[in-house]
Amino acid sequence: MAGLAPKTKVLRDGRWSEQEAAILVPGDIISIKLGDIVPADARLLEGDPLKIDQSALTGESLPVTRNPYDEVFSGSTCKQGEIEAVVIATGVHTFFGKAAHLVDNTNNVGHFQKVLTAIGNFCICSIAVGMVVEIIVMYPIQHRPYRSGIDNLLVLLIGGIPIAMPTVLSVTMAIGSHRLSQQGAITKRMTAIEEMAGMDVLCSDKTGTLTLNKLSVDKNIIEVFGKGLDKEQVLLYAARASRMENQDAIDAAIVGTLADPKEARAGIREVHFLPFNPVDKRTALTYIDGNGNWFRASKGAPEQILTLCNCREDLKKKAHAMIDKFAERGLRSLGVARQDRVKPSPLPDSWKLKEIFATGVVLGGYLALMTVIFFWIMKDTDFFTEKFNVKSIRNSEPEMMAALYLQVSIVSQALIFVTRSRSWSFVERPGFLLMGAFLAAQLVATVIAVYADWDFAHIKGIGWKWAGVIWLYSIVFYFPLDIMKFAIRYILSGKAWNTMIDNRTAFTTKKDYGKGEREAQWAHAQRTLHGLQAPDTSSLFNEKSSYRELSEIAEQAKRRAEVARLREVLTLKGHVESVVKLKGLDIDTIQQHYTV
Repeated sequence: MAGLAPKTKVLRDGRWSEQEAAILVPGDIISIKLGDIVPADARLLEGDPLKIDQSALTGESLPVTRNPYDEVFSGSTCKQGEIEAVVIATGVHTFFGKAAHLVDNTNNVGHFQKVLTAIGNFCICSIAVGMVVEIIVMYPIQHRPYRSGIDNLLVLLIGGIPIAMPTVLSVTMAIGSHRLSQQGAITKRMTAIEEMAGMDVLCSDKTGTLTLNKLSVDKNIIEVFGKGLDKEQVLLYAARASRMENQDAIDAAIVGTLADPKEARAGIREVHFLPFNPVDKRTALTYIDGNGNWFRASKGAPEQILTLCNCREDLKKKAHAMIDKFAERGLRSLGVARQDRVKPSPLPDSWKLKEIFATGVVLGGYLALMTVIFFWIMKDTDFFTEKFNVKSIRNSEPEMMAALYLQVSIVSQALIFVTRSRSWSFVERPGFLLMGAFLAAQLVATVIAVYADWDFAHIKGIGWKWAGVIWLYSIVFYFPLDIMKFAIRYILSGKAWNTMIDNRTAFTTKKDYGKGEREAQWAHAQRTLHGLQAPDTSSLFNEKSSYRELSEIAEQAKRRAEVARLREVLTLKGHVESVVKLKGLDIDTIQQHYTV
C-alpha cells in the first residue's frame, strides 16, 4: 500500500510532519488535501466534504462526495477539499489490500481440471471393474497359471491408464502459452488458456482496459453480398448513413475511412436523416442523387438491418456464418444496406461431457471389437495366409503378440484424428507436428513389430508382409469411426427421436420431412376459411418445384391468413367484408356508406 502514496502528513507528538506511508498505524491522524493519494483506509473527522476519485477501486469515473465521519479507502485520490482523518486500517487489512489478497490467493479448480479429473476417475473405475472381472474369469473359471494372469492384469492396467495424457496436455499448453507470449499476452497459469477458450461470457471494464476508447474499421475483412458492389462503395454508403456533425464514435470511425469526409455528401441532396435510437438501433439517410433517383442508405445493428432485407435463405446463412467468425475474434459487426438490405449472427462452444463419454465408450468398444476380431482371424483361421500370401503365425504366440501390438498401436493413435475433427477426419488437415508425431510413433512401432525379438516382452518379428496386412486392416476399419461419431452426435441432439416418435417421418425423402408441403396445405385451408381468394394451387405441389419455395409460399400464406383473421376480429370493416364473402354476396352491389 505504501507504493500508492509514499509520503503523507501525520500528526505525531502534537506536531505535523511528513512521514513514510509505510509507518502508518491505526489511530494516526493524517491530513488529506487536493491531489493527495489516500495512504490508508481512514475515517474523516470534522470539516468540509471531500470529492474523492475512487476509479482505481470501483471503476467509477466520476468523483464521489465523502462527508465527515465517512470512510475513505487507500489508493483513492482527493479531487476537492481538505480535511483531517484518522487511520483505521493499513497494509493488507485495507479495502484495496483485501481485494489484492483475494485475487492473489484464488485457488479455484478450473473447468479443465474438472474435465481431466472426470476422465481420470472414469478410467480408474473402468480399470478396476475390468481387473475384477478378469481375475474372476482367469483364476476361478479358467484356472490359469499365476504368472500368465499377472501379465494380463498388467496389460489391462497399463493400457487403461492414459499415460501420455499429462505429457500431451502439458506440451500443448506450453505451445499455446508460447504463441500467446509472441502476441504480448502473459500466461500466469497454463490451464488458463483452455479456460479462456471455453469461456461463455467475459465481463470486463472494456474502455481503457482492453481497448483505447477509439473505434476503427478493418477494410480487409469487409464482406459484400450485393452484386456489382465493392468494399469502397459499402464504406461510402455507410458514411452516407452517418452524421457529418455532432458525430458519435461509430460515425467518426466510418467517415474517417474516406479519403475526404466531404465525399459522404458529395453529389447528393439530403432529404431526411433518421438518427440512432434504442428502438430502431440504426441510422438511415434518404437522399437524391445527381440523376434525380431516390435512395436510402442505412447502417446499424445487423439484426435490425436484417429485418429490412428480403434475401434468399442461402445468402442469410452465408451472412450469419461471416458474423459468427467475426464474433469469435471479438469484432463488432455493423450492417450496411442500400435501399434497405443486409445481415448478421453469433455462436459459442464448450465442453460436452455427455458427447465425450458417449463417443469414448462407443469408439473404444468398436476398436476393442476390431482387435478381438483381428486376433480371432489371425489365431483360428487362415484368412490372412490365403488372401495375402503371408506365413501362418497361429502357432507362434510371440509373433501373434507382435502383430497384435502393431494393430493396437495404429488404431489407438489414429483415433485422435477422428476425435479432433468436427467433420470427416480426412478432410480437416491436422497440424504438421501432430501428423509428424503420429508417423514417427507408428514407424517405430512398425519397425519393432517387424524386427524385434524380445523374450522379456514375449514378442518376435513378423516381417514386412504381415506389417502391410495389419496396416491395410487398420485403414479399412478406420473409416467407420467418422460415421459412428456423426451418429452419436445426431442421437444426442435429440433430433433423431423427435423425427421418429413425434413427427413419424423418419424415412421420407422430402426436405425438412415435408414440412413445407404441410404448411402450404394448412395455409390454403386458412385462406379458404377466412374468405380470402384461393391461390392458384395447380402447380403448388408440382414435383419440379423445390420445397424451399413451398416453405416460402407457406410462410407468406400464413402471414396473410393471420392478418386477415386479425382484421376480421379487430375491425368492423373486416368483419363486414368477411361475412359478405362467406355469404356469397356481391359486395359491389351493397351500399358502402358505413363508417369504420
